[in-house]
Amino acid sequence: MKRFYSLFSGGVDSALATYSVLIHSNRCHMTPVFFNYGQRSASHEQAHAISQTKILQTLTSGTSSIIDDCRIYNLVPSDLFAWSDSDILVAARGRQNLDVQNRNMIFISMLTSIILSDRKKLGDRAPIRGQTGIIVGFKNEHYDTRFQFALLFNRLLNTKPFFVSVVTPLISSHQRRSFHSLAKRFVNDTASRQLVDNAWSCYFPTTEGRQCGKCPPCKARNHLRKEIRKRAEYKSR
Repeated sequence: MKRFYSLFSGGVDSALATYSVLIHSNRCHMTPVFFNYGQRSASHEQAHAISQTKILQTLTSGTSSIIDDCRIYNLVPSDLFAWSDSDILVAARGRQNLDVQNRNMIFISMLTSIILSDRKKLGDRAPIRGQTGIIVGFKNEHYDTRFQFALLFNRLLNTKPFFVSVVTPLISSHQRRSFHSLAKRFVNDTASRQLVDNAWSCYFPTTEGRQCGKCPPCKARNHLRKEIRKRAEYKSR
């Protein structure tokens, strides 16, 4: 059985990346992992990560795949990201920076440690057959979400004692999948449309707890939803 862990934020990218692996793996064991690192929308992201996991569990019910409940790791009130000046953190310094530098590198490193800990708890001291995949929703947007970034990590993690690989389902070779190609891929799939509609993708939630609709993740999510609707309407003609 193939073993996967997913960096699961409750957003569009992580949900579709995880679902993509599930539909292409006949038999796998999936563990979604959510990190609360002090982001403004942490409570909303966590709630949606849990609900997105339940959707995936329903979709795989009756299959040979296993999806664990979403694991929650609370990194607050540690000072792990105290150095960051990003405004998406609660402890922002007001410099209008949307990038939490090295965030993905830290998360992948932490998740690798969790994987090694799980193996130890299971008493798995025999040689590992196959690698454990860490699923990420990278789309070649930032320096730490690029295909080359994943390749460099794989050079390290594919060796002893890790035997871990970073899996990037939303990147085809070195190219990012466009909104158009993603919509084309998932338009006829009710499950993926449900995941997109249920996703939380917002850096700056309103005081009423709604998605702002203006930040980059909100715009990307809304753009994808429009593309999916557009292609669905075109196909129904």
